[in-house]
Amino acid sequence: MKKKYISLILSMCFSHFVFSQNGVSQELSETNNNLLTSGMAKYPKNRENTTFIGGKLDGYHPNWDTLKIYFWTDHIYGHVKGGALEFDMPLSPSGEFRLELPLKSGTCRISIREKRSRYILMSHQLVEPGDSVLGLFKFESQSNVKSSYIGIGQAKYNIRSKYLAKQRLSIPNPDSVLSRADSIIRSSLLVLDKTVDQLSPIAYSIIKADLIGEEYYYACKNLLNIWSSGDSTMKQLCLTAFSKILSKTPPASNNILVESVGYSDFLYEKNKFNLIINGGGQQMTFKDLFAYIINNNRSEIKEKLIMYALINGADHYTLFKGIDPTDFEYCLQQAEKIITKTKYQELLSVMTQSTVRGKKAYNFSLPNPQGKYVTLDNFKGKVVLLDIYGPGCSACITFKNNFTKVVYPQLLNKQDLVVIAVSTGEDRDRWLKEITLYSSWKNINLYTEGKGYNHPLADFYNINAVPRIIIIDKQGHLYSGTAPLQSDKILSVLNKVLALPI
Repeated sequence: MKKKYISLILSMCFSHFVFSQNGVSQELSETNNNLLTSGMAKYPKNRENTTFIGGKLDGYHPNWDTLKIYFWTDHIYGHVKGGALEFDMPLSPSGEFRLELPLKSGTCRISIREKRSRYILMSHQLVEPGDSVLGLFKFESQSNVKSSYIGIGQAKYNIRSKYLAKQRLSIPNPDSVLSRADSIIRSSLLVLDKTVDQLSPIAYSIIKADLIGEEYYYACKNLLNIWSSGDSTMKQLCLTAFSKILSKTPPASNNILVESVGYSDFLYEKNKFNLIINGGGQQMTFKDLFAYIINNNRSEIKEKLIMYALINGADHYTLFKGIDPTDFEYCLQQAEKIITKTKYQELLSVMTQSTVRGKKAYNFSLPNPQGKYVTLDNFKGKVVLLDIYGPGCSACITFKNNFTKVVYPQLLNKQDLVVIAVSTGEDRDRWLKEITLYSSWKNINLYTEGKGYNHPLADFYNINAVPRIIIIDKQGHLYSGTAPLQSDKILSVLNKVLALPI
């Protein structure tokens, strides 16, 4: 699988920064003034085609020593393994970092989190060539990181920082859901408009679409939750509120909307909501959503949403409870006929190699609890079920419990079936302690060596959410890369593949 769609140069230069020793007790504005007078003096002022992002973590835990960086040029690439550059960056002993990105044209997005705690420092931040900013990330509590930026392009970063700090609570009243969303949008746009002269036209348009799209995205999810459990009166109130959202004029042209992370998410959620309510709340299939997207969207937006549906691993299991392999193959074939964007065509080709029945499965080599490496080739002539899970995943526990109680007893006499549970966790000790929570000692238990979603196994199968169930036939070929979670359905799939000759 291709790992790079954009080139990257990392530059570590911690000595460029001098920070106040008592910054923990200072206001962000004071600390940023210190940053400005000390750090920015040696920081690059304006180099075209190069972007500099640096900063300091203030009040953080001394054991935190690494940041996880995600960098991509398209929202879709951010969800596809290999579509985004993903790497670790060490922090200096005093919590400082700096990176250099050779961005020649257009825009990109960057997300940064602290690796151990998973605290988010930046999320889907819009970046342009020539940006040169320093950020102060102040850890005020276990759930609150306040950030502030200075430098060239600072307005984009500060707007995003303020917006991310907004609390979103589940609201039980449909009218309140819409009024809250509209209120947040109005206040956010007032802040945005005050900085319009500090933003490029393209940045202003994309950020505006982000702000509006993200609020209506959360509003749609909230309304869908209310609609799903409400009585007929509540359902009608949800439909009324949803209709008002649909009547809103898009904030930009289609070519801007597809560049917006927030608005792309909203459009995808809107299609889901429409399909669910039109179907009276009945369980929809992946094939239903795929057809709806094709029939109810235009050009650039249609292509974006088709790709979003194909790579949205979370929906594949939370919404559809896994996807029938024949349905997924059919949708891939239809996508290949519709998609015209070159990069999307490349991603479709990669997905075909890692999800379509009959393709050669990935021959992994992973350690078991005793440290012995196990490969797929060890199980030639057997059907292999890969149960890929991660720590903290309640759906993974549910699958394990249902599989153990319902499916496993009916397959005990199947000597040609092997169940392999693979942890994507990054902590080996935690993996060993939690094996019986997510798996069973009856299974073969393997570990991705602390690499998590960056392991070649996760990369090959484009694993961006867990649980993920993959079934491999006796010849070492994929039978299903998106196997269902429901006990009756996965039992049916297993019986079919077990009946196949070697």
